Amino acid sequence: MRPLIFITLGLVYLLSALPSFAADDHYRYEYFSTLAFRESPYADIRGVVELNEAEAWNRNHYRFAYDRDGRLIEMSFRLRDALRPLNHTANYLIRSPKIVVTYEGDKEIRMFFDEHERPVATAGSVYREVYTLDDLGQRAELRFYNREGEPIESNWSIASYHWTTNPDGSVIETRFDSQGEPAWMRPGLHFGRVRLEYDAKGFLAVMQYVNEQGAFVENETGAAQDKLRYGQSGTLVSWNVLDGRSEAKCGNSPNVAHGLPTHDQYGYEIGLSFLDEKGARIRNRYGFGGSRAMYDQFGNMVRRETIDEHDNPLVVEGRGYFGYTFAYDRSGLMLQSFNLYGLNGEPALHTTRGYAGQRIEYNEAGDRTRVTYVGLDGQPVSRIDTGVAIIEHLYKNGLRTQTRNLNAAGKVVADEQTGWAVARFTYAEDKFCEGLEHFDAELRPIDPQH
Repeated sequence: MRPLIFITLGLVYLLSALPSFAADDHYRYEYFSTLAFRESPYADIRGVVELNEAEAWNRNHYRFAYDRDGRLIEMSFRLRDALRPLNHTANYLIRSPKIVVTYEGDKEIRMFFDEHERPVATAGSVYREVYTLDDLGQRAELRFYNREGEPIESNWSIASYHWTTNPDGSVIETRFDSQGEPAWMRPGLHFGRVRLEYDAKGFLAVMQYVNEQGAFVENETGAAQDKLRYGQSGTLVSWNVLDGRSEAKCGNSPNVAHGLPTHDQYGYEIGLSFLDEKGARIRNRYGFGGSRAMYDQFGNMVRRETIDEHDNPLVVEGRGYFGYTFAYDRSGLMLQSFNLYGLNGEPALHTTRGYAGQRIEYNEAGDRTRVTYVGLDGQPVSRIDTGVAIIEHLYKNGLRTQTRNLNAAGKVVADEQTGWAVARFTYAEDKFCEGLEHFDAELRPIDPQH
């Protein structure tokens, strides 16, 4: 029997303090509001801010399923029992709403699924992640494979990760592309060979760019180290950039020395600010000094605003707006609109894209059928960067078969950045999307631009 959610209030209270159990392969469940900060796939997938089953039912949550040996065999992102697309609570390394983990000898294998339980490729064409475990059960290697079982690179140009454990417990990570050349950690973080330290709770505490002799290496921004601090529940409360002399340094992609996120009781980021090497508030490389956010009762972000280094409302140069809002339907599952606004709450245009918001429509099955970009008057408007006003999705038997780009007049047009006007999808028997073709506005096959 699967765990019960509602019997009586008294019983729910008693059950809330206990882990959930099931009789099938999913022996035990745990529920979390958000995910732990990760920079490397070496670390376990972990939740932050644990919820009991009754709390999780009415909020966005991550459900972790374990087998009888205590091994993670599934992680999924849900509202009530419905799988849903990932949101702000995911981290750099989680890219699908459901992950299934299996174990075969010294291999840990992960596969990915969308909100409809269909198998999907993530991180480019990665269909399967295969970890090799050492004699102690620790991850020693990760390689990526496509649907056909061929080794491939991820969209970060990484084909494999390799880890070795030092006597002090720290971990050395190296990454390589398909040609055997060293690869960066990720876009925006140019660290090569790194030394990773984890704290007593298993959270990443220190990440250092080092050479083969263990000496610090500074990247092009002067950064050589990141140090992370966490709150009691595991939420990240600061990230700190250091140079090769272990002194604070404004560096890496944001070009700040310290990032200070604040969170609500569910671990959602409600504020963010930045400091320089001397501890003074500053703006980051992108022109703002911080942000603040609000969420609805389900945990969906409904508002986000940018501020300067003095906490004053700010319209970032080149953007044209102060903040944006998201509106969901009553179930909390379906995003219905997205709107930009100015300092006085008035509708605002995105400076480089030329729209003030989006309207989203769905069919009866809950599939997204149309996204319409709108101007200040709420009417369809063609984006100035792509020329597209409407993105239309067509379905057959629950599967998306075609996507069309339309202008404000409803005419099929090619996206000015990618070059395609129509995309057509084909599927395997297990509903994996195995074919994707692109066409121009005259339905001539093309190779899209990237």
